[in-house]
Amino acid sequence: MAPALPIVLVLSLLACGDGSAGDAASGNHDRSTELPEGDSADVTTGDEGADASVRVDSSAVDGGRGVAPSGTDAQAAHDAGAQSSGPDASSAGEADAGGAVEPPSGSLLIVGVGAWGLRGRSADGASWDFCGNPSTGDDHTPDLLRNVGYGGGVFVAVGGDSNSMVMRSVDGAHWEEDLHPTTACDGELYPASCTNWMGGVAHGDGVWLAGGGNGALMRSTDGGRSWEGLHPDPRPPAVRDIAYGSGRFVVGADQCVVGVSGDDGDSWTLHTLWEHSFSVAHGDGTVIAWGARWNGSGFDRACFVSADAGESFQACDALVAESDAFAHDGTRWIAAAAGGHATSPDGLNWTPQAGDDVPGALLHDGARWLGRSGAQVRSATDPVSWATLATDVDGFRAWTVGLVHDANLPVTGLSPCQDSR
Repeated sequence: MAPALPIVLVLSLLACGDGSAGDAASGNHDRSTELPEGDSADVTTGDEGADASVRVDSSAVDGGRGVAPSGTDAQAAHDAGAQSSGPDASSAGEADAGGAVEPPSGSLLIVGVGAWGLRGRSADGASWDFCGNPSTGDDHTPDLLRNVGYGGGVFVAVGGDSNSMVMRSVDGAHWEEDLHPTTACDGELYPASCTNWMGGVAHGDGVWLAGGGNGALMRSTDGGRSWEGLHPDPRPPAVRDIAYGSGRFVVGADQCVVGVSGDDGDSWTLHTLWEHSFSVAHGDGTVIAWGARWNGSGFDRACFVSADAGESFQACDALVAESDAFAHDGTRWIAAAAGGHATSPDGLNWTPQAGDDVPGALLHDGARWLGRSGAQVRSATDPVSWATLATDVDGFRAWTVGLVHDANLPVTGLSPCQDSR
């Protein structure tokens, strides 16, 4: 039986503006401007994580950020609401005699992605296996992986340059690649889903949603195997991240936009909260949006909180107004704060706590916190004291944690990805 894991989600909204720099061909610029710092035939990859038989809401989500998260360097984990049953809370499992559905059995896996097809995997955060392609100097390549999500036993990585690279795996080692090639959307309305890079991906209630350059959006209902373009009006600007919680997909986009959709991407409510960039986290019906933008000599910061799942926002409590990391573990919020960290049951009222040096890119796997600081991976059962697990995990743009289903193993007909870096 799978371990019971709370789910935490976080996403980053980057690059407010007109998108004139960097990824100009796709109407966006890259994250790096913010801070100074294939086809497979006869592949058997087990079940697709179909979860239509179990309706999930804010108490059980396992998508976009994974039971966590998919995210970026400013991102935490993927949440969802009240107490959840773990990374596979929305997956169809076995019903017991009383009719309750038990999550599938499996083992936890952390997966990270980056430039030139970089993929890393670890069962414990200390020992890592990597695969990837040789560096070409410029990381804006068709195999650039910008984000990764988890849902229903499946990891999906997205990215690209003038293409929408999609990779899919059930074990983090064997990957189906280029599942939405540039030939997949002939005749599609602008912006075409297969000729724009994808910046975010998330899973919720059996649906995968991805978005990217020029606000291109696409959806999968077969476990990430095939994708269809979406053309809502209005649509978000260029999408950098997507997360799922409380029955809604939330996107972080250029031009300072937070987009919320309750119908799997068919329609959107767009919010503009600040003149610069944001990250967003969701937990138990609360959304926190915070931003940090380098001004040449320091950071301009802002923070807003919504107690109604993104319907309306107010300024954050002064204690955490300049925090640069927020995450929810299924029960409480944590955030970095002066002199240590702070905790909150609702995202509105915060209490200062001891313990400093809280890392970024937080995940919660149900038993402990995980975070990244540069090339370090660190962990803590309580965010007061952090231990270093690894010091050579570099190059991730995003990471997530999910459950590898025993029923999906072994993977046959597909070779493990190779490390050619």
